[in-house]
Amino acid sequence: MKDLSVFLITLSLPFVLLSGWERTYTVSGYDIVARSVIQTADGGYACAGWAEQHGSVSIFLMKTDWRGDTLWTRFYEGLATDPEPRWNRAYSISQTVDGGYIIVGSSSCYGAEGINVLLLRTNQYGEMMWARTYYGSFLCEGLSVVQTVDEGFIFTAFTLTDGIFVVRTDPCGDTLWSRNYLSYHEGAGISVLPSPDGGFFIVGYTLLGSFQACWLRIDDDGELLSENFYGLPSSNVFAVSADVTHDRGLVIACWVDYLPDDTLDFLIIRTDRSGDIVWSNRYSLGALDIVGAIVQAHDGGYVLAGGYYPLDDTSALHSVMDVFLMKTDYDGNIDWIRFFGGDYYDCAYSLFHTADSGYIIAGGYDERREHTDAKLYLIKTDSEGHTPIIERAAFIPMKISLDVSPNPFNCGVKISANIPLPHIEILDLMGRLIDKLEIGEQVWRPEASIGSGVYLVRATVGEQSITKRVVYLK
Repeated sequence: MKDLSVFLITLSLPFVLLSGWERTYTVSGYDIVARSVIQTADGGYACAGWAEQHGSVSIFLMKTDWRGDTLWTRFYEGLATDPEPRWNRAYSISQTVDGGYIIVGSSSCYGAEGINVLLLRTNQYGEMMWARTYYGSFLCEGLSVVQTVDEGFIFTAFTLTDGIFVVRTDPCGDTLWSRNYLSYHEGAGISVLPSPDGGFFIVGYTLLGSFQACWLRIDDDGELLSENFYGLPSSNVFAVSADVTHDRGLVIACWVDYLPDDTLDFLIIRTDRSGDIVWSNRYSLGALDIVGAIVQAHDGGYVLAGGYYPLDDTSALHSVMDVFLMKTDYDGNIDWIRFFGGDYYDCAYSLFHTADSGYIIAGGYDERREHTDAKLYLIKTDSEGHTPIIERAAFIPMKISLDVSPNPFNCGVKISANIPLPHIEILDLMGRLIDKLEIGEQVWRPEASIGSGVYLVRATVGEQSITKRVVYLK
């Protein structure tokens, strides 16, 4: 680990514990990565991403306390319609007003063409309440989601050919409206943010000769009010994160691909409430920089997290990467930079400003060694980016896998899990309990009063659970 503050060792233990920590989390046999992290109402943290094994990918949700100790984990697979899903990924999580979570990502199936947006709603314990898929293009992945004032949701997505896809839903995930903005090209909405003046900001990028960052403002019904574009000569500019500033403008973080020599660095764009540029600064930390997220700091400056290859590592650009955390002042001048990570590949994808004026960072930690799984990486810092406590390899129990067959069925369905004696429940698509099996029982035979339809089979062992769809045909 790098840039640890030795002077904090002399402070009392309670203060050190509050200041920060670093932890990695592993699931045996799986590569896991966190793409989004938030601080929850109880002061702990929730992070969402995915777990991958042999080409099969499941959404992963983990809840920790304020120290980073795991309270529970959930894996979600089997969320798309037939044929059997191959992978599901989560890119953004928000906490809902009732203490639950809303997650947006993508879902794909074996034998199916294309990728759909996946919206997943859970209760405060991570138990799935419902999941919906939305089609916006041949290839479409949800990237950002927030809850709206009417307790519904709005999300933005990437599409390969139809611009920026935005959908607003009611609290049950049913579509109220959907729009494709800048629909003549590839585009991505990487952030949706409520505007202090009403409506929403949409930040992303689109292809206009070269790729350019873009800023859209829409009203509550999805009507486009204004738009702005930000590009650089001989470069592709990809917006990756944004935050609303104290004066109702935006700060946007972009990574920049300089086309003549294909080098990567990053750009901060500061706009006013109309999307006009107040200032923009370009930064280069190493041989190659990847910015993951940006937030406004408590003092009005800005904090970014990402990954970089050190300048002395140009001969091994795919071997070593470190996490960086950078603080600038209100005008974009660098205040400080902190570095974290081991001797291999570490990168930050998400950043959240915590209630104690510190930061929580989430990403991946990959030792790139044979028989070693990629780990989920969480870093909690104080307001100056320091992390006095380092802990490694918190173990997450073996992931539950679940098999239901035959599917569809018309008499009974066999339910098998890889962990002995799971607790099995049958739910409808609204999350209501329909039936449950006795411990050790493996076959569900619906009662005569239960009608044909799609049901959810949920297996729980300890603090883990997994859910799969099953189709009952009388």
